[in-house]
Amino acid sequence: MADLVLNLGGTAYGGWTRINMHRGIEEIAGTFELALTERWPEHQQPLVITPGAACSVAIDGQTVITGYVDAVDHGYDTNSHALTVTGRDKTGDLVDCSAVHAKGEWRNARIDQIARDLAQPFGIAVRISGDMGAAFPAFAIEPGETVFDCIERAARQRALLLTSDGLGNLVIGQPGSERVGTALKCGENLLSAQARNDNANRYSSYSVLGQRAGSDQVSGGAAAQVKATAADAGVTRHRPLVIVDEDQGDIAGFQRRAKWEAGVRAARALTYTGAVNGWRHADGLWQPNTLVQVYDPVLRLDRQLLVRDVDYVMDDQTGQISQLVLTPAEAYALLPVPAKKAPGRKNRRDDDEDFF
Repeated sequence: MADLVLNLGGTAYGGWTRINMHRGIEEIAGTFELALTERWPEHQQPLVITPGAACSVAIDGQTVITGYVDAVDHGYDTNSHALTVTGRDKTGDLVDCSAVHAKGEWRNARIDQIARDLAQPFGIAVRISGDMGAAFPAFAIEPGETVFDCIERAARQRALLLTSDGLGNLVIGQPGSERVGTALKCGENLLSAQARNDNANRYSSYSVLGQRAGSDQVSGGAAAQVKATAADAGVTRHRPLVIVDEDQGDIAGFQRRAKWEAGVRAARALTYTGAVNGWRHADGLWQPNTLVQVYDPVLRLDRQLLVRDVDYVMDDQTGQISQLVLTPAEAYALLPVPAKKAPGRKNRRDDDEDFF
């Protein structure tokens, strides 16, 4: 059985009777909730843990969350006392707090420089994984947005993903390519599993309409409107979706957008949830952003999937289990989003386009 401790000011607190930790590739801050309920020893006082205290959580000596205690709940009755501690990675401050930096704008800066400037006051380092893309000729904080909103807006324009490494750092990179050697197998290590196929956001055809700049060769109606299409063969009834791209582009770019919409929406339709004993596989902890082979004849799955979320759970009834949420890796194929030119608008797609 794995050993979990909460480290505060050089003191390690263990013996938790209920544990729930969550990490995922769609959140930049891991979270934890640790609880302890025990009988009153005559001489013992409740543990003193202060909200706002810097802390880290480690499993078998491997740090998985580095951040702060958000809240502490104490309670007791005549027979026992109870303590519950919740907290998050340091990167949680980037989600909560407003973006503030000098004049609030950058010239010819790459995303990692923008992220470092915004994260530095919080004591958060930025790690990069892969190509960060071209520098932004101009990039500015939009009124009222948080640090995360600002960096995510830049990340979308460079087709990059924001995650946390569990050590208090912000990571900017691509969806993972690391493969786990341990497969998930029905009848072996899977305690339970569920597959959800949801076609609500899939369409039979995708048409992307846009404009391209005029030239001596391209003018009038040919420049005013460009149309690209893609189909999803998995949707057999008539379900068209027309997307208006507000930015100028070319037919090749609009075609990529149409194919991306079809591919990503089809991949996101499948979600596989599985529970396994323990928090570790043969090579280490179950981690988000890793690829796992799934063999599940009951649910008719035999394919490689990407771990989207991991919950490390322990209580009196279940013992230690890992709850995994997986999806096809194609669901996180990233497409650069052009900066929108309209002043004061956030760089986000309309709700019916941005279903992430």
